[in-house]
Amino acid sequence: MAGRLHAFGVKSALLRSGGPFERIHRGASRRVVRELDLSGIGAGLDPAQRRAAREVWEARMRDERRAVMAMSQLVADLSRAGAPLDVVGAGAALVHDEARHVEICAAVAEALDPSTPVYARLPLLPPHGTTDLRRRVVLSVVSLLCVGETLSAALLAEAREACTDPVIDAVLTELLRDESIHARFGWWWLDTPQGELSPEEASAIEPMLARLFRDLERTFLDDVEEGATPPGAVPADARSEVLYRVVTETIVPRLERHGVRARGAWENRRIAA
Repeated sequence: MAGRLHAFGVKSALLRSGGPFERIHRGASRRVVRELDLSGIGAGLDPAQRRAAREVWEARMRDERRAVMAMSQLVADLSRAGAPLDVVGAGAALVHDEARHVEICAAVAEALDPSTPVYARLPLLPPHGTTDLRRRVVLSVVSLLCVGETLSAALLAEAREACTDPVIDAVLTELLRDESIHARFGWWWLDTPQGELSPEEASAIEPMLARLFRDLERTFLDDVEEGATPPGAVPADARSEVLYRVVTETIVPRLERHGVRARGAWENRRIAA
């Protein structure tokens, strides 16, 4: 890896080559990577273990790429919906965090196995499928932040608990700090007057939530692999436990307080259309 970071294969509008936004983003990303010092990463791993660890971090990079695009769409929608400047500004900071995470995960993957470069290309943003702007914001906040980032923070904490590599532990701590803030942003928005859900909006969330819970459960159960846990990964036997605990003890009760029948969505996830 030798401390080199690769540029995005596809530039977003805010990260044009040589522009001020790219310089700000690149500076922040490289500063964090330098502070983390990846030179001793994976010490003691054999080549096969390093490749397995690289796969974990490449997969995490791809997740972060998708988050960049989804967060960007959410911030644009919040702006279109007339959200206050502080909300839009906080959302923009979340996008920057996720873009930085892409760079960090790519750097970790390449440091673990520098045999081939890692290119952090942004994917195309698929259409949301919901045309009503307010409903699109509501569904995005709940699915992306309240569910996705809350669960992501818990998984990163579990991965850090199981990690014995001090360098990767530091990287996980860096990512966890941001993800926990992102989750809090979603819950905070629901508590504000602009985020208060109408009965109709709360009802519209339930079927989406049931499908999301169904897909998460399938993914978590299907991704279980045998063998040792690569540095930075969540142990296979802990993944489903984290999902069930965080959903039932955190996500469902908090959404219920906002009028969403989240418990029903969880109970009906396996028959969701």
